[in-house]
Amino acid sequence: MKTLSLWFKFGASLAFSIISMAILLAVVVLTKLLPAVEDLEGQRARIEVDRITGAIFYELETLNQINLDWSAWDDSYQFVLNRDPSFINSNLNDESLANLGLHAVIYYRPDGEIVWGKTWDFDAGLDMHIEELPLDKAPVPGFILSLALSSGTDKDAGYTGLLQTQYGLMLITLKPVLHSDLSGPPAGGLLLGRLITGSVLMKLQQAAGVPFDLYMLGNPEQRMMHQSVVAKITNEFPIYVKKASATKLLCYALLPDLYSDLAILLEVNISREFFRLVSNAFTEFSFYMGAAIVLVMLVFAFLIYSFVIAPLADLKNYVLWVKNLPDDEALRAPRLNQDEIGIIGDMFYRLVGQMRDQSAQLRDLSLTDPLTGLANRRAFDQYMTEQWKFCVSRSCPLSIIVCDVDSFKKYNDNYGHAMGDSVLKEVACALSKSANKRYDLTARYGGEEFIIVLPSTTYEQGMAVAERMCESVRDLQIPHHYASHSKWVTISCGVTGGIPGEEDSPDDWIAWADQAMYMAKNRGRDQAARVRPSNGMAPADA
Repeated sequence: MKTLSLWFKFGASLAFSIISMAILLAVVVLTKLLPAVEDLEGQRARIEVDRITGAIFYELETLNQINLDWSAWDDSYQFVLNRDPSFINSNLNDESLANLGLHAVIYYRPDGEIVWGKTWDFDAGLDMHIEELPLDKAPVPGFILSLALSSGTDKDAGYTGLLQTQYGLMLITLKPVLHSDLSGPPAGGLLLGRLITGSVLMKLQQAAGVPFDLYMLGNPEQRMMHQSVVAKITNEFPIYVKKASATKLLCYALLPDLYSDLAILLEVNISREFFRLVSNAFTEFSFYMGAAIVLVMLVFAFLIYSFVIAPLADLKNYVLWVKNLPDDEALRAPRLNQDEIGIIGDMFYRLVGQMRDQSAQLRDLSLTDPLTGLANRRAFDQYMTEQWKFCVSRSCPLSIIVCDVDSFKKYNDNYGHAMGDSVLKEVACALSKSANKRYDLTARYGGEEFIIVLPSTTYEQGMAVAERMCESVRDLQIPHHYASHSKWVTISCGVTGGIPGEEDSPDDWIAWADQAMYMAKNRGRDQAARVRPSNGMAPADA
């Protein structure tokens, strides 16, 4: 019987080991790592869609805030009634509209008659004729005017959405024209429009960080062109991810238009660079590892475990850990060797870090007042809820201060909105410096009103902070020649505070601080007043 040589056995064993390990390695990569990376790609695509959608609706909310500032204004109210030419010269000139990025500004009367209107391309300086927004009659989607005028007289009244036009998609907001104190009846409606083209589109793409396109499905050609994609977007799967090539993912989602129809297709172009790097690095790694196995058979098992299986398992576990990582938990770097897999892990860590940073920046934008840089109403509500629960559970004191700039309407009417905005910035800075403890939060509550929450601060300490705030604003010595109580810009502050109980509510405390602020105004302004929380109908001043 012919015996097989040891070299043959060794060679056969080596070949079998190489083939077996190659198969095993391929199975691990194909069934574990690559699906996890592809799943992460899909998650990233969904995150990008959410970020872009958030950026678009943040732009719409910004436009809505501009409309509120203009529509809830006595001068606008009078302009709708009497068409004062001086209002047009001072507020509706081309420079003002271009600075605000407005492509359409139209004042309507309740019957649809146009008081004044302009539709233009401020980038090119040319007038536009938008069929849906004619300048000689009510808007083509006529229901939006009646809905806006019948939606109430508070700051949330009005109608907003995305309008499909022959020039492209336009952000639309239409609000009732009210007095500055939001009282009615509405004198008419104010429509503001901003096309998502040119500089506006570039701004949104920069905020999103990835290229994207918007297609209007109301256009028959575009609907026919994207019919197959639209068919794959359902209620169960509202986001459709398509592998366009080895280097590119296309992600699709439908957005509602002005009629609440899902008639706008969002297409996001996402690079697959990370996936390509993973594949290339694995190919290179397999070559060098195979050579090492041929040369050093005795250490084959040790090498394959130490430098392939274990690092790949660590990387896979790291990918799964990142996949389930909460947004508020810190991202740590993977603990991998300094080899090809380590490079992949480091690049993955950097990529995820960039994505989390961009998401955090978008969240910060949604919680920050764009004019003053302070926290906005939404941020205040979240922080107030957290601190209230903490103080109730720990029986800790809490104080609230409501501040209002005295005679600010007179300042705006006489010095202009630009100077008024500058005053709000300086006042905001002074208030923030006065409330300087680590957990103090200063927020813009609306218009010229600010609110400060002071955790672990007693009723008396809150009053001292409020008086310090009045003094800080007074020391700015901003001239105000139209105020009856002082020659400088001043504020009035209302304070409430104590240890909140289970029967108390944050809204009641804010109302008491607001009541105290009006007490300070009635006493002559430029001062602070306080109201102690009470379970009765009217809290007592103390």
